[in-house]
Amino acid sequence: MSRSLAAFCALLAAGLATRPAVADCRVEVRPVVFGTIDLGRKNRGRGEVVVRCERPTRFEVAIPGGPERELVGPNGTRLRYRLFADPGHRRPWGDGGRGGATVEARSDGRRPVRLPIYAVIPRQRGTVEGPYTDQLTVILRY
Repeated sequence: MSRSLAAFCALLAAGLATRPAVADCRVEVRPVVFGTIDLGRKNRGRGEVVVRCERPTRFEVAIPGGPERELVGPNGTRLRYRLFADPGHRRPWGDGGRGGATVEARSDGRRPVRLPIYAVIPRQRGTVEGPYTDQLTVILRY
């Protein structure tokens, strides 16, 4: 018998420049949402990072803490999940260390750049039903 859980992953965006900026860029984050999940199987979620720059600009997006994450639920119960930069779940998304690379992209200065965040909750046991959340920081370097 499988249990269903509602899981939601909230993201916080932090626009930080690592050197003097030649363009003004903004970041918007759409949260990763899993919906109701079944722990007897692998579950997938999706979110999005949207970057808007006023001029053509190369940039990278980092998610500190690495791709191996935990959602926290009722009574501190933990639910493991992973973040990826591709729909095939081959490119873990992190901060450039601890097993996950940053995502690099380029803005043309006119249109927003949309970077999907793919997430997977693997099969696991011993988890209590209820809402689960996590907060991530997204860092934009340009």
